[in-house]
Amino acid sequence: MLFNVEKCKVVHMDYSNDLKWEKQCSQAVAKTNRVLGLIKRNFTGSSKETIISLYKSLVRPHLECCCPIRNQHYFKMQRRATKSVWEMEKLYYEKRLKRLRLMHLDGRRVRSDLIKAFKMINGYCDVTLDLFFYI
Repeated sequence: MLFNVEKCKVVHMDYSNDLKWEKQCSQAVAKTNRVLGLIKRNFTGSSKETIISLYKSLVRPHLECCCPIRNQHYFKMQRRATKSVWEMEKLYYEKRLKRLRLMHLDGRRVRSDLIKAFKMINGYCDVTLDLFFYI
């Protein structure tokens, strides 16, 4: 079964049918760095709400969707994005996340896995449960 590359082009994600993790992760890291740089250059001094909405709509989709495995670069980029919010650069990372009402990327992944499992168990997805669960 091949990955549907055409659907990913619609949301501007770089996937290929060879599914090489290193290539996809490095592309996601590079694209996210470019977007973070763009936000930092063009939105300096903007409000907290503006920066957070830009982060949620432009940066976080690349961090979550492009490479589902845990990668140390993603945590660095989330730290960098939260530092770009005015008056937050001197706070510790945990306090920045709490004040900005953001979750760790690991926590978001666990949450999405739980939601997916709920949908599968309750019949909202047409997937055979025998593939994923022992019942």
